[in-house]
Amino acid sequence: MSKLKQHNYFLFELWVTLRAFPFGLTTLAVTMLVQDKLCLQTYHQSVAICQSLSKTGDSLTDESTRNSILSDSAKFSEYQNLIQCIPMVIWSLFSGSFLDKFNGGTKLLLVLGILGDFVSISLQLANVYFFNWGKLKLLLS
Repeated sequence: MSKLKQHNYFLFELWVTLRAFPFGLTTLAVTMLVQDKLCLQTYHQSVAICQSLSKTGDSLTDESTRNSILSDSAKFSEYQNLIQCIPMVIWSLFSGSFLDKFNGGTKLLLVLGILGDFVSISLQLANVYFFNWGKLKLLLS
């Protein structure tokens, strides 16, 4: 194997690593945003109670309300995962033949992935800025 091909594999692994790290951070941030929106908008709790959701045994939080908020947040995360996975599965069926037909198709797919991440993060930031939007608008991001 030539040194150029070895170098390209290293760059691809670096690219995957650099994309995976921010994905985990945004997932955590979106989960916290969903919990805050549920707590404040759906369950009409105070800010102090919403801030203490992660603390067990806190006297501010009613245990049943806390469990309901966290349960609804987990359901929302599952819906979000489904919405993200279905297009990925469909896209993966056609991306192989696309890569075979077009020269430079790999770079195009990588750039499209980065652009998709940019749109997703922009929608998430809009949801933070316009906090009064419903939690269902987060499913778009």
